[in-house]
Amino acid sequence: MGDKPALTRSTVLSMDSLTASASGSVGFSGKNLSSNLTAEINGSSALVTIINAKQGTIQFPANLDAGLITVEFFENGNSIGKMPMVNAENIDLIPDVAIPAASICDDVLFKDASGELSKGLRQCGTPYLNCSGSLSSDCIASDNFPAVDKANVLLAANIKNGVVIAGVTGAYPSALYPLAGDDGTPSLPLFTAAAGGGNYQWFAADGSRLMGSIETDLTVSSGVSDLVHNAGLYRQVTVQGDADLIATNIKSGIN
Repeated sequence: MGDKPALTRSTVLSMDSLTASASGSVGFSGKNLSSNLTAEINGSSALVTIINAKQGTIQFPANLDAGLITVEFFENGNSIGKMPMVNAENIDLIPDVAIPAASICDDVLFKDASGELSKGLRQCGTPYLNCSGSLSSDCIASDNFPAVDKANVLLAANIKNGVVIAGVTGAYPSALYPLAGDDGTPSLPLFTAAAGGGNYQWFAADGSRLMGSIETDLTVSSGVSDLVHNAGLYRQVTVQGDADLIATNIKSGIN
């Protein structure tokens, strides 16, 4: 296993205001904010401007929805968090709640005892975000970065030799993880003169490519020519009844 590379993910921590106005903008604060950050307001794309790694702004549309508003932030298409807001013209819809913010979920807006608009502090949803890169950890698997069984699937025996996946270097095929079936051998006695001569290649069980050659089983005999001679077999051959068996189709000197 190799060392994991450091993965830096944008994090939005807070909005400068819990209210939004049509055609207005609201700043937000966070960590590692990048140009890959996008946002949606109630499911519709919104204009985001990144000022620096800790600050940015989001523009609200002229036809801003009434009532409660959800701003969801994304990085490289993966959701990294949601922020609850309310249309500034509908603050009266927010109830007065006489309980501590720590007891209210962090996606809920309320008015505290003094009538100030506030947001709950209790984390009610999952603390994990969607996985956003290879080797991500402590995150939720998604279509872009699905989960894999590291103990039983992500093994060197299942990965092509030399390929590295999630820090695991493949070793298949190899002497340790050979190919299935019988091994190849450089001695191939079943090849005869009928197969012809020349070089050939094959793969051994460990995946290595080997090369050999086939020699025909013919011997050169003094004074012998134009004979059928295969693996020591000598026979006289008589062919007749073939329309193409005429003198012009036969080598000169052959009877």
